[in-house]
Amino acid sequence: MPSRFKIGLLCLVTLISLAGCESAEVPALDPDNPTFDAVIANSDHFPGLIDSYRVKDSGALYMRFKPEHLERDYLYFGTFLDGNSATNTQRGIFGSHRVLRLRRDFQVLEVQQLNTRFFFDPDSALARSAEANLPPTVLAVADIVDENDAGELLVHMGPIFLDESLQQIKPAADPEADPKAEFVLGELSETRSSLQQVKAYPENIDLIVNYVYENPAPLVRADAAVTDSRFVSVRLQHTLIPAPEEDFKPRFADARLGYFAEQVTDMTSYAVAPWRDPIDRWKLVKKEPGAALSEPVEPILFWLENTTPEAYRDTVREAVLVWNQAFESAGFKDAIEVRIQPDDAEWDAGDLRYNVLRWTSSSESTWGGYGPSWPDPRTGQILGADIMLEFGWITSHLRSDQLFEQAMLPALDAAPLRSRLCLAGDHMKSQLMLGRSLLGVKPGSAEDSELVRQSLYDLVSHEVGHTLGLNHNFRASQLLTPEQLAQPEVVAEQGVASSVMDYLAINFAPLGAEQAAYYPTSPGPYDHWVIEYGYSEALADPVAEEARLQAILQRSTEAEMGFGLDADVMASSGSGIDPRVMLFDQSSDPLRYASDRLALIDSVGASLLQRYQAAGESWQALYDAYLSLTSEQARQFWVASRWVGGLYVERAVQEQPGATEPLRPVELERQQQAMTLFREQLFAPDALRWQAELYRHLQRQRRGNNHWNQPQDPQLHARVLATQQGVLAHLLHPVVQTRISDSALYGNEYSLSQMMSDLNVAIFASDSRGPVNSMRQQLQRDYVERLLLIVDPAQNADYDYLSRNAALYQLQQISSQLVLAADDTSTRAHRAALKHRIETGLKPAA
Repeated sequence: MPSRFKIGLLCLVTLISLAGCESAEVPALDPDNPTFDAVIANSDHFPGLIDSYRVKDSGALYMRFKPEHLERDYLYFGTFLDGNSATNTQRGIFGSHRVLRLRRDFQVLEVQQLNTRFFFDPDSALARSAEANLPPTVLAVADIVDENDAGELLVHMGPIFLDESLQQIKPAADPEADPKAEFVLGELSETRSSLQQVKAYPENIDLIVNYVYENPAPLVRADAAVTDSRFVSVRLQHTLIPAPEEDFKPRFADARLGYFAEQVTDMTSYAVAPWRDPIDRWKLVKKEPGAALSEPVEPILFWLENTTPEAYRDTVREAVLVWNQAFESAGFKDAIEVRIQPDDAEWDAGDLRYNVLRWTSSSESTWGGYGPSWPDPRTGQILGADIMLEFGWITSHLRSDQLFEQAMLPALDAAPLRSRLCLAGDHMKSQLMLGRSLLGVKPGSAEDSELVRQSLYDLVSHEVGHTLGLNHNFRASQLLTPEQLAQPEVVAEQGVASSVMDYLAINFAPLGAEQAAYYPTSPGPYDHWVIEYGYSEALADPVAEEARLQAILQRSTEAEMGFGLDADVMASSGSGIDPRVMLFDQSSDPLRYASDRLALIDSVGASLLQRYQAAGESWQALYDAYLSLTSEQARQFWVASRWVGGLYVERAVQEQPGATEPLRPVELERQQQAMTLFREQLFAPDALRWQAELYRHLQRQRRGNNHWNQPQDPQLHARVLATQQGVLAHLLHPVVQTRISDSALYGNEYSLSQMMSDLNVAIFASDSRGPVNSMRQQLQRDYVERLLLIVDPAQNADYDYLSRNAALYQLQQISSQLVLAADDTSTRAHRAALKHRIETGLKPAA
């Protein structure tokens, strides 16, 4: 071989070898000493708002912070992507929204949360001390592992997102709770939890984390939706966006109407209520400023997720767009647009930049619809919103673990509602079941379609209202009289209620009346008014603008503008006081409406067994219908009970036209009307009784051994007593009893002693000289036990002296009037037991 050829070949081999060595010299990543070059070379790169790097072999997350990323405000939002009803972490539930700031402190990066709940007027000298006693909270710190010549920082951010620093998931443990009573999450597992996905965009970044909670031996198992109760997964999306420039002018909350709002206190004001609470609302700007009606520069765009059942897409779309009617009252034309997500869309519905109506079909869900939005806590500007819709409320299956005596009944004393969690769909599920029971139709049948369509329309428009910033209005049902609600032409013109933001009883026609609309089909007068306040174009002059807004608010005394939100509702005897602010009532005369509904149920109940006879079918449909109808009976009595001892509340300001006194006791006649309803239809000897033949057919559909250790026969006495207890719990509640006495000082004509006497008559008079049937025996015993509880301060210290006096007197009356002689042994035994219980129960108080 020629020497020149040998030399050339040697050079070529050398070059190839050197090239190979050069390509192999990828900087090694030392986890204990990572550098920019090593992390970049060994990671997947996610360029965007903040460049992120995910190490390929370990999954460790690093972020590259430029100098301009520090000392600026970011908005943080936590959103659950997948979870379970046992921990209230279902898809779409939103968690924290915070204002964060990133700050370097030597070799760590601090993630600080700013306190946005206080305002200092910049023209006040006090503004110079605005930061005094309001230090930011350091939520987390992350290690700065490298810094380059440009001042950019490489920060190990993974650990921050893998714990609960930014979003608490597991609630604090109740030290007094029975560990065997309900399912609880275990401890957060560092080894099983993982960062699943990084989504980087120019204006936001999303990080999806799967949190795994570990409990090797849970005392209580979760429902079937949890695959294994020992290792429970909850997927959460962390979203970070730059805080918007402050060119959005806040509009402030007023007690006369209802928006979600961010609470901000003016620390430089002399006002008795120095509140500057910005309402949550979208930024809508007219294309034609000053025009009476104009399209917006940028409309609110909603997408229907491609999970939306095709049969319901038109209804859902119409229920969203119907809000454009209300926006015309604010001067906007086509303020809302709706599009359908293509099946091949590359964007994800969880992306904050898209406002999406999403569907799930979960085994156990506490709601049927949920409409959260993501506002800027500083200004109230809504930056994004999703609406979650649950298919399960349409199918309306009963929970398999519900006991007969409590299934679907209202709670004896429901806790106050949480205004950020909407239960409209869950409540509407019971009304949909009721409508099907009254009509005698099967889910999915042709006859069922209009009922479902109107129910879905109402649910979607309700949830859209939440995403527009609107709070609930539980006084909206007071719009029409019972007669008007039974007139289709009146309902078509005025609507079923003054707002779609209520939880309404289904407007089912009473006996002999023509059926009108079941639910509202468009925003009501209150909705138009509240949208006008929140979204109408502002005037440039602040003084003129304030006068304009006050002119709108002056309408609050009109009957159609009645308003009451979650904290006002009388679901809880211990909180709300105005019976007009209530769930599942209907009409301006709910007591008469309740009587009509009870009569309708009695009529349907007489033929219920015949309605549900079908060859080849089990008796599950009849069982469900019975529970639905009896739960509606309980609900109507529950609603009626709130009129006893109630107060009308008005929040109009002083000297406002049409204003009344802020607190007015309910009229004597109405309170007595409620007590008459209880005496005749709830506590009477023949109350709540159905045919024996029907009882013999109340059988659930068996599924394997799922009914193990559960009663297989219907607990009829327990269910009737639970219905009666729903009213007794309210009438004998310590807060209600005290309110009756207190309100006597300013106009209440129905005294505590008279109410207790009427209650005694209702429970004892009808059979005081004759036999007492088994239903009445348990009612009378339960009532006596409740009176004894009131009398004995050692058992319950919440009752005042006046309540104890009234209860003691009624116990003495009962004892003195008990006739022990009776024709049947059961009655003699019952009365002897009552007398003995009263005598022994009063000894400690003597």
